[in-house]
Amino acid sequence: FARPEMFQPQMAELLAMVEAGTLTPVVGGTYPMSDVRRAHEDLRGRASQGKLVLDVRG
Repeated sequence: FARPEMFQPQMAELLAMVEAGTLTPVVGGTYPMSDVRRAHEDLRGRASQGKLVLDVRG
């Protein structure tokens, strides 16, 4: 973000909700970093629901 201080209160609130269990992000898929192209294609093709996670260990 160009001005991260503008989003800090909202991010803190979201993190608190995740920690409290009142907000559960939906993970639509996990991809190794070596498969970033396929992850992007799935995202563009709307082949997933939820957020896509890139695993930087792979």
